Amino acid sequence: MHIPDELYRQILPVLPIASICACVWLMVNLTALTWVRFAVWMVVGTAIYLGYGYRHSKQGRREVEEARV
Repeated sequence: MHIPDELYRQILPVLPIASICACVWLMVNLTALTWVRFAVWMVVGTAIYLGYGYRHSKQGRREVEEARV
């Protein structure tokens, strides 16, 4: 089925707006405990990400080598 270009351009913004509304609606209906769990896991994940990135970066390795000398 072919959708005319003019109709397609008019309908195009509807999908992202509907998706945003659906996500916001789902987030609003989450319990406080779920948000707390989310925040804790975000902090843990960010700490792991930053720690791994720092230890495996060229600058991090250079600083470790300089500290040994």
